[in-house]
Amino acid sequence: MLKRKFLIKVMAAAIAATMVIAPATALAEGGETVDALDQDVTMDFGDLTENEEHQSAVSVVSGSEHTASVTTGNLTSDAGPGASASAVEGSEINLDVNGNIESNGYGVKTEAYDGSTTTVVVNGDVTSADSGGVDAEAGSYETSAEETDNSAVNVIVNGDVSAHAEGVYTSAELNCTSNVTVNGDVESEWTGVISYADGGTAACNVDITGNVKGGEYSGIIAGAYGDGTNNIKTGGDVSAEGTGVYMRAFGLDYGKPVNNIVIEGTLSAKEAAVVSTGDGENTLTVWKIETPGYTAAKYEYNETTRDLELVEDEEAAQQIQYIIKVKQTDGASLRATDANGNALATVTGVNGNALEYAYEGDKVLLKVDVSDDYRLDAAYGDDGQKLKLVKDASGNYYINVPRNGGVSFSVKLTYVGHDKDDDDDDKDSKKDGDVMDAEFEEK
Repeated sequence: MLKRKFLIKVMAAAIAATMVIAPATALAEGGETVDALDQDVTMDFGDLTENEEHQSAVSVVSGSEHTASVTTGNLTSDAGPGASASAVEGSEINLDVNGNIESNGYGVKTEAYDGSTTTVVVNGDVTSADSGGVDAEAGSYETSAEETDNSAVNVIVNGDVSAHAEGVYTSAELNCTSNVTVNGDVESEWTGVISYADGGTAACNVDITGNVKGGEYSGIIAGAYGDGTNNIKTGGDVSAEGTGVYMRAFGLDYGKPVNNIVIEGTLSAKEAAVVSTGDGENTLTVWKIETPGYTAAKYEYNETTRDLELVEDEEAAQQIQYIIKVKQTDGASLRATDANGNALATVTGVNGNALEYAYEGDKVLLKVDVSDDYRLDAAYGDDGQKLKLVKDASGNYYINVPRNGGVSFSVKLTYVGHDKDDDDDDKDSKKDGDVMDAEFEEK
């Protein structure tokens, strides 16, 4: 990490030495490099294409507390990143891509060091044929926490991310923050999301409104160290050929690291749904799990094979928080409670939604208030309305949260009241009858 950061710093200095006058210089095949190391810069480009190896369609560097504001159209790079942004020494970069990014390197690669901030907004899709989709790193060239205060990278993709390697990679060191939002799906041939928060109050926040599809490795990998925190939320499903979610949290007596992962849909994996390790806090909240392997597992050393292998981790399985869905319908008000009628605990999902949850084996009640015009025929506890709920001795509909979750409350109602249209027809008929009677009497 430090070696790569040093190289970036050297490259930035080299660019500054060759770009003293012009704030923007065209690279081969139409790529653009924007330099805000010695001055504030504002640039507006159209579509950009770069064919030179290791070069970006647009590359932005800033330093010495200067600001770069750059706008582009579609970005295409045959042999390098689509968009790169590197800020150092308390500087700021704002890069808006009004179109799609197609690249054989990273789709978006952005870094912020030493109290700097980068913000990259892509109003389209990000596609990387040979590398990662989004790479967002915040940290420092040094190891001092003072050198990293308030360094932050922010990436917003208002479309889908598709990549060969990791779909989204985030990294934050010491007191830095890495924030990535994808308002669409993330798909990768390797791993959907990788996130590392290392030391201090480092925090990585990843919000994905759609699905995450990983490949041969994992759907999500999260590593938290020291007092680092990873918050990863998806509004859809997460799937992978290998493990679904892999969490590592190691404080090593120096902190309390946290991995907090929320999956509002189904977690699917061929090996184990979740693998967790470390002395920190690993929390998974999910609606449903589907796997032919273990619900939860851990790695143990096999003396015979002299290798690490996955074994079942029942203790971790009992700590999984299962989202309880409640489907409202006209004519009734539905709410879920615990066995004592109290509100369920909640976690925050994508877009700030409050999600109720319970643990495997918990008794969850369904409270139903039906209006006078409807009759309650049945209550269900699954998404396909195949699991009909029964009443307990107190007359409450309930379900014990099953292994791997999937609770979705709903009801079947029958309308038994009077339709307003029928009332109007009765009134019209009465008026017509009054007129006919009056006419008959006059005759």
